[in-house]
Amino acid sequence: MMKHRGESIGYFIGKMRRAKALPQDMKALRADGEPALAGFHELSQGFIPCGFISHGVIEPNNGFISRGGIERGVIEPDNGFISHSHSHGMIEPDNGFIPRGIVEPLKPLSWLYRAAIFARNKAYDAGMFRSRKLPVPVISIGNISTGGTGKTPAAMALALEASARGLRPVILTRGYGGRAKGAVIVSDGKKVFLDAIQAGEEAFLMASRLPGVPVVKSPKRFDGGMLAVERFNPGMIILDDGFQHRALARDVDIVLIDGSSPLADECLLPAGRLREPVSSLRRASEIVIAKADIAARENTTAFLRRQGISAPISALDYRPVDLLSCSGKTMPLSAIDGGRILAFSGIANPEHFRRSLVELGADVLKFIPFRDHYRYSADNVRAIRNQADRLGAEMVVTTEKDLVKMPEPGFWALAIRVAFEKDMMDRVFSICRRG
Repeated sequence: MMKHRGESIGYFIGKMRRAKALPQDMKALRADGEPALAGFHELSQGFIPCGFISHGVIEPNNGFISRGGIERGVIEPDNGFISHSHSHGMIEPDNGFIPRGIVEPLKPLSWLYRAAIFARNKAYDAGMFRSRKLPVPVISIGNISTGGTGKTPAAMALALEASARGLRPVILTRGYGGRAKGAVIVSDGKKVFLDAIQAGEEAFLMASRLPGVPVVKSPKRFDGGMLAVERFNPGMIILDDGFQHRALARDVDIVLIDGSSPLADECLLPAGRLREPVSSLRRASEIVIAKADIAARENTTAFLRRQGISAPISALDYRPVDLLSCSGKTMPLSAIDGGRILAFSGIANPEHFRRSLVELGADVLKFIPFRDHYRYSADNVRAIRNQADRLGAEMVVTTEKDLVKMPEPGFWALAIRVAFEKDMMDRVFSICRRG
């Protein structure tokens, strides 16, 4: 009973946070795609209370911030997000809109969550909770925040490199959001057996993009790992999103950090995005900083060293490579340079995606962020298309994770590829070879 208490508390608080602080879907969009509720700014990722509207900050027609707000230096005019430097604790820029009045009452729950995580980790450290070991080396790749670090493309890059080195990897994932129960094979490396609804969009994406690499989904990772060992005789297992899943032993713990969102500013769930305190990084084997320029990487590295984190720190090369359609057709990135586009996403860090499009030269007419792992309906698709038609958008662009869930064709995804530093991969795979 006690064994999964830390995970259960985190899951419960996360669900409660989304249920009470953040709207749950896009039902407030009318058929033309505009918000139908006068009292809420709803981009389905968060809300701003009615009082803001009466003070002239919100334009009720589209939920965007009026020029009066922009002139006060608070708003990024491209999409109504409040800038990181001016949020002053009221907004969580990378994960939606959270008014100060919502964050403060959640802080006591964050303290309780911290206590539960501390007790759970101490129990594992002391051997009171047992980590079960598979008969093959396990590399875990995860994070300490609620997404937004590029974990899925990073796991795919790790699998491709392992295959190139002849290590016969299998990806083992929880398959978040997938309806299939128990330990199931998503792909045997030749054929994909489950769709995005059954497998979850991340598991399906990895299975679709990794020929030759089996993908296994299981909420109980040890059971899934044993299924992988019995069916595929792998040389190693890549444990997707495994840092918190200490019930399965691992040989290497790779932890991704979002360099665009300073760790020093983050709080634990539910008041913030952290799944564990920064001190938990002391058990990491490798720390990889993603989505950051040189200055941000240096600042993050210095902060981690001040916290007593001694693991090797490297960078993740994270970049768009092309545009991808549902049918697998590709277009060069130059196709959106100067193009009028409508963009949407259902990921943990929507602002990073929007910013990537702008940096590629796209004229983003409107950006619609949905909550992470959002499941799109036909009504959503119709509303998005109506918005695009009304605005005269030449193209509708989303992420790869969102594209695999779209019930209809006609959308493009910004395809991302990542690359680890060679020295980091040499260290990781040398441990697997010794194992």
